[in-house]
Amino acid sequence: PLFTLVSEWSPKECRGLFVTAVASFWMVGSVFVSSIAWCLFQLNPTLGLPIWRIFAAICALPSLLGALMVYNYVPESPRYLSAPDKRDYDLAAKACNRMASSILGVRVRVTPDTEKSDSDVIGAAFDNRAVHLLTKDELFSHYHQNGTNNFNSCHSTRSQLNQDIASAFVSLQTLYSSRLLPRTTLPLQLLWFCLSFATYGITTWINTLFVQIQLENLYTNSFLFALATLPGNIVTLLYSDKVGRKKILIGSLIGAACGLGIFAINLQ
Repeated sequence: PLFTLVSEWSPKECRGLFVTAVASFWMVGSVFVSSIAWCLFQLNPTLGLPIWRIFAAICALPSLLGALMVYNYVPESPRYLSAPDKRDYDLAAKACNRMASSILGVRVRVTPDTEKSDSDVIGAAFDNRAVHLLTKDELFSHYHQNGTNNFNSCHSTRSQLNQDIASAFVSLQTLYSSRLLPRTTLPLQLLWFCLSFATYGITTWINTLFVQIQLENLYTNSFLFALATLPGNIVTLLYSDKVGRKKILIGSLIGAACGLGIFAINLQ
């Protein structure tokens, strides 16, 4: 849900930047865990403290913090709120206005019915343009006039489980149809298999490989392995929107293959 929500909220001209920034926190979390483990498990075992319990509790704190931050700062998806089985255009408009306020750094006071009757139809300048508050009527009109109110048929049939299952099968049939299978579905699935095979394969055996090259401190190795993704994250942050996602992906795959090949050849 996180990547979906970030993709939905990000402006298309810098969507790659925001999605990559969020994805890079996988590295931040890995470095955090490695650092905490490094500090805690190096403590004198004679202290009699249940170190592993303390470690597990500390690792739980970021998830708790994330839940609180999402609850307080992240609005619900307007796409979800405008779905056929929701049709809560009022909340959807408020979510859009809230995000606009956050992005533009403008203080927006939204009335209960999301009307723009106050002076907050915002006179604040952004590139010399006044900010316009979205209303629920405008959002309703957009979905119906543009024929986008049926964007997700699964939402309209959620009330009945059998219809949900039928919709899922229809989606699968479309995904594996002769039109999509050869040029879209199969290549993407093969790509995901290759990424998972390399990533989790190396993760499973990396400490054994490190020991073979005389890097025997488990926590140092884990820290270095997590930090190794930093260059790739920086390159993707800087160039994904300029160069293009496809070229960045191809370059990263070639780089990963070359790196693993050199590592395999030189591992003694």
